[in-house]
Amino acid sequence: MKKVIGYIPLDDRPCNYVWPKKLLKNTEFNPVVPPRDIMGRFNMPADREKICLWLREHIQSMDALIVSLDLLAYGGLVASRRLVEAIPEIRERIKILEELKKLNPSVVIYGFSILMRISITVDSPESERNWKNLYEYSKLYYRIHQLKQVELTDKLKKLQSDIPSDILTHYLKTRERNFTLNKEFLDLLENKYMDFIAYAQEDAAEYGFHREEQAELRKLVRKRELLDKVELVTGADEIGTLLLARYINISTGYTPRIFLDYTYDKGKFLIAPYEDCCLNISVEEHIRLLKGIQGAEAENSDIVLLCHNSEEKALDLFTSYPEEFKDNGGKVLLKMFRKYLKMGKAIAVADVFYTNGGDPALISLLVAKKYLKYISSYAGLNTTSNTIGLALAQVSMVMATKPGEKQIIELLIERILEDCYYQTVVRRKINKRILADGFSPVRLSEKGRAYEEEIEKMLMEYLQTMIEKEKLSLKSFSAFMPWDRTFEVEIDMEIE
Repeated sequence: MKKVIGYIPLDDRPCNYVWPKKLLKNTEFNPVVPPRDIMGRFNMPADREKICLWLREHIQSMDALIVSLDLLAYGGLVASRRLVEAIPEIRERIKILEELKKLNPSVVIYGFSILMRISITVDSPESERNWKNLYEYSKLYYRIHQLKQVELTDKLKKLQSDIPSDILTHYLKTRERNFTLNKEFLDLLENKYMDFIAYAQEDAAEYGFHREEQAELRKLVRKRELLDKVELVTGADEIGTLLLARYINISTGYTPRIFLDYTYDKGKFLIAPYEDCCLNISVEEHIRLLKGIQGAEAENSDIVLLCHNSEEKALDLFTSYPEEFKDNGGKVLLKMFRKYLKMGKAIAVADVFYTNGGDPALISLLVAKKYLKYISSYAGLNTTSNTIGLALAQVSMVMATKPGEKQIIELLIERILEDCYYQTVVRRKINKRILADGFSPVRLSEKGRAYEEEIEKMLMEYLQTMIEKEKLSLKSFSAFMPWDRTFEVEIDMEIE
């Protein structure tokens, strides 16, 4: 009999809403999620009353519930950055968790909550400018007030004058509200309304407001003796899927033993864009959240995670672009790949060579050598932590649930198409077209439909190459922009 896992994701983007269901298709686990039309989208919050109603109707059939506290509290990730509701209203809504535990005392409930990013949402050209200024403001404020680098004071004042006062005030008050609630969520653990909470640090940097919040939260966790029920990690979009994998590992008795290897060993000590810790620390955090063990030797591990990283700080492909994608690093990783392939290990590739996109030079090498069928999971999207967490979650689920080869290769090709070819190559081309046509890539509305056909056509070219190399037959393929912006694309494909 299948185990039913209720899943309330962070929002309805494919990485949160669609991928987890695909990962567990045809396994002994049945993830059930609310209808997509009540999940909200982008700037429109989820219908939380209907979400709560859905939970009450389904809770008694669930063995576990993985729930985004941000969706319950605010209506989703983007909604959590707006000061629409006050704390008392949100406290009342969160009480649904107490009710759910009473309705089904045996259900295992994992929650996850986001520690607010150090800037605002980008949904217009003007907000993009404010995003950059607030990002720098947060870093400077911390350096002046916590590290006592007072020589930066004039720079901070200049930056503050460039940020509209209402936007800065709104941001700071929203941050204060969210952190107050994040501390209060620990009560849910003490009162046994939840079994585990993961706090995830969204887009950050080495310095910023988040540092003080993290330190205070860690002190509270130690003081209240909740160390075995709380994890703090860097990331956001990968956390729900990782918690699904955590539950599956615990319920099946599977403990992933994961050996790490890096394209460039010295690069693991660097901090990538939007991260606040070194690459190797982020990997360790995500393995711990997964309930895995980091193996000292490949021979005694069942999974090898290949982190395809750079020797230098990762280039952010959303703001910069290389003159060419050199394959030096890809060739290094290819040698490692062959070694672990001969050892018969399950191989996961976390493509963190760049931020906000995969390395097309690496993928070209893997496709040319017909190696795709030997990869258990691949990710290369958005931030470094997003990539690491999703690559680990997928390979862990593959090992624990043993899906068919067809399902694994479909998932792999979808990830390569979106994370590498779309985010790295196609998105840049489409953005140029959109800007030349006088529109904004971050707010297309219905205008976006006109560009989806071109996106689908370009992605199909890459897809056909992979299909032919692996001797597969394509049954269906589609691609569209779920949030009417070019940042992400939703891909659905099936092979014969």
